[in-house]
Amino acid sequence: KDGSVIGIVGRNIPSDAVVSGASATFDPRRFHFIGNPERGATVAIVTERSPAKAAKELFDREVLVGGAGAGSAVSQMPLVISRLLGMKFRLVEGYGSQSAITLALERGEVHGTFATLTSVVTSFPGQLESGKLHVLFNLEKKPVPELKAPTIFDFARNEEERQILNLLAVSSEVGRPILAPPGT
Repeated sequence: KDGSVIGIVGRNIPSDAVVSGASATFDPRRFHFIGNPERGATVAIVTERSPAKAAKELFDREVLVGGAGAGSAVSQMPLVISRLLGMKFRLVEGYGSQSAITLALERGEVHGTFATLTSVVTSFPGQLESGKLHVLFNLEKKPVPELKAPTIFDFARNEEERQILNLLAVSSEVGRPILAPPGT
C-alpha cells in the first residue's frame, strides 16, 4: 500500500472479471491503472493455405485457428465471434502460447490465429506484404487503413452484437495494463 508494488496483467483479465461475475476473486475497478507498454491493433490472420482468405468467406468456409488455453484471449476471440456472428472458426486448443501457435501455422497444423499486429509483423517478417499471410479483420471499431481489411464491427447486424463485440475489443483497447493494487 506504499506504492512500491505494481503489476502487469494479461490483456483479457479486466474483461474476464466482468464476464465471470461472482467467480472472479478480484474487482478490476478497484485497481489503479498506470498505463501500458503495448496498445495496438488485434487482428485475425490466416496463411495462404487457408480455405478463407477474406472475412466474408468465413461464413461459408471453416478455418482452423490455434488456441493457447481456456480463458486466453487468443482462444476466446474465435469462440465468441463464431457464436455471435456465425463465422466458421474451429478452435484447436492445446498450444499453450502464441509462439507455439506461430510454429503450428508454419507447420500447417492450423490456418490462422488472433494476435496483435505488432506480434504478426515481428513473427512473420514480410509475409503480409508478400501475400503469404492475410489479415481477415481487426478487432477495434475502426479499420487499420494500411491493412486494407475490415473491422469485425462491419459484420455486426444489430446493437446487441456491437455491444458484445465492444466487450471483446476491450482486450485490444486495454493492451497490457500496468496496475497498482487497491488502496495505493
